[in-house]
Amino acid sequence: MEEIIQLNSFFKKIPNYKKQSVNFIKYQPISEFPSSIRDFSFLITNFSELKNVINYLENINDRLVKDLFMFDLYENSKTNTVKVGYRFVFQSNLKTLSEKEINNKVQEIINPLLKIDGVSIPGM
Repeated sequence: MEEIIQLNSFFKKIPNYKKQSVNFIKYQPISEFPSSIRDFSFLITNFSELKNVINYLENINDRLVKDLFMFDLYENSKTNTVKVGYRFVFQSNLKTLSEKEINNKVQEIINPLLKIDGVSIPGM
């Protein structure tokens, strides 16, 4: 004869058992609209600001920024500078983003960085 085990009563018998909540990742459909990529190379002459720049970029939370990652880190010991390259992938789930919308978002993201002493984007 089969015995049915009641899981709730079973777990109560385990010492120090605590029911843990599970945070499931919500499914997000893949966008049907194209993505746009922008690459930026930040020149940092004030080496002490490198960590602040990376922290700022790694903590960007914007619905239009689908992905962002560092693709280059170069230290020039002759000039005592660092270059950090980041790729931004922009995409909307609602529409194709215009060049103007992407450029506005880029300015919104990079303007605070350019206000940091010793941080620039060569050619901009």
